Amino acid sequence: MDKEIIKLPSDQSVIILGWENIFLKEMTSLLSKYDASINQTKGHSVVFSARNPKDKEMALLFIASDTIEALPGLSRKLPHYHKYSYLTFKGKEPENIAKGRWPVYDSPMTAYLPEKNGTIAKTEMGKLAARNPLIALPSPFSKER
Repeated sequence: MDKEIIKLPSDQSVIILGWENIFLKEMTSLLSKYDASINQTKGHSVVFSARNPKDKEMALLFIASDTIEALPGLSRKLPHYHKYSYLTFKGKEPENIAKGRWPVYDSPMTAYLPEKNGTIAKTEMGKLAARNPLIALPSPFSKER
């Protein structure tokens, strides 16, 4: 339970549950890296993950809902959203209304070049122009069926 520890462990991944959790402020502070924030909205459930700042190999996961009826649905649905960094659900079902992935800022495969004044701009990944495929494959379905 959150009241049994005074700081988040750095040697393991941790799930933080609930809007009243004593580590909520620590978790939400991790969102500033992504220019994001959360707020408690009636009838909504929020899930987000972040790297543990004390050990980048470990994850922190936050799950909160003010709708107790949404919890069984969340437990069924969350395993199917494993590739996302953040999720928002609405209602008792619950219905997914927002999802996305954080940009990668601290990967060893990513390098950001500093500006002349020393600041580093966080750049979104570019979008490629749409284009036609190099070849057109025949339909896998028969027109006669």
